[in-house]
Amino acid sequence: MAVASNTNFVVRNECPLCRGSAEVVWHESIADSWIGPYLVQRYRDVSLEDFKDVPYEVRHCPICDFYYQTYVATDTFLEHMYIGEGKETSLKKKRDADINRFIGFAREAERIAVLLARRPHDVTVLEFGAGWGFWSLMAKAYGYQVHGFDTAPIRVAYAKENGIHFYTSLKEIESGSFDFVFSDQVLEHITDPVGALREATRCLCPGGLVRLGVPNAGGADTLLRNSRGRPLKELHPLEHINGFTYRSLVVCGEAVGLTVLPSLTIARKLIRRVGLTQNAQYLQDAVKHVFSQNSGTLLYFIKT
Repeated sequence: MAVASNTNFVVRNECPLCRGSAEVVWHESIADSWIGPYLVQRYRDVSLEDFKDVPYEVRHCPICDFYYQTYVATDTFLEHMYIGEGKETSLKKKRDADINRFIGFAREAERIAVLLARRPHDVTVLEFGAGWGFWSLMAKAYGYQVHGFDTAPIRVAYAKENGIHFYTSLKEIESGSFDFVFSDQVLEHITDPVGALREATRCLCPGGLVRLGVPNAGGADTLLRNSRGRPLKELHPLEHINGFTYRSLVVCGEAVGLTVLPSLTIARKLIRRVGLTQNAQYLQDAVKHVFSQNSGTLLYFIKT
C-alpha cells in the first residue's frame, strides 16, 4: 500500500486478494460531490477538509472478481470518525433491532451444533469482529464456550460487562483453540482481508469450520451507475471498502487454507435435523444453503 497525499488515507492499487491488476470502474471526488456533505452529516466530527484530494474510487479485479475502494482511511482517522458517530447511536442500532434479527442469531447458533454434530457445551466458538457482542450472547445462551474478538475498547468493555470474554488481539490466542469461527459483516471493512482471515484461521483447529457472511457486491459497477447520488450499501464510502462476490470470497478463503464446505454436506445435515425435530425451518435452510454455497456470499468453510 502507498500513502496518499492526504495522510488520513492510504492507497491500494493492486488487488488485496490476488495482487493482480485491477481496473477503475468508478471515480469521483469526495469533497466536491454529494459524498462529502453526506459523510460530514453522518459522522459529525469530520469536515470536508479531511477529504481533500481524495476520490471515492472503486476498482474491479477481473482475475478474482473482487471490487474494492482504492483510497481507504487509516485506523487513526477511522477511530476519529466513529467516535464522532457516538456510542449510543452505534449501540442503539444493535440493541433496538427487530426481533427477526435475534431470531436469525438463534438459528445461526443452533446450526453450529448441527454442522459439527456435537453438543454445544463441547464446542469452542470465536466471533471474529464481534462488535457489541449480541451474537456472542445468543451463542452463549445455547451453551457454547464463546469468546469474541474486537479492537474497539468501548465495545469490548460493553461485551465484558455482559459476561462475554473478548480478545483485543488475535495474537493472544493459541493456534487451534477454536472449533468454529463466526464472522458476519466484517471482512468488507478490513484493509487487508486475507491477512485478517489468515490470523483468524490460525485460531481454528484442523477440521474446524468458518462461517463468513459479507454483502454481495456482484455487478457493483452497474449498481454504482444506477445509485444516483445515494451511497451504495455494498461499497459504502469509507466503510465497505471491499466488495465481495461468490468467486472472490472463495479466493479469500482458499488463500488461507480454507475449503468451501460442500453444499450437499450442509443440506444433508440440516435435512437430517428436519427428521429429528419436524422443524420446517431446517428444510428451508437446507434449500437456501444449497444455493448460497454455490453462488452467494454467506459461506461455510472447513480448515483441512
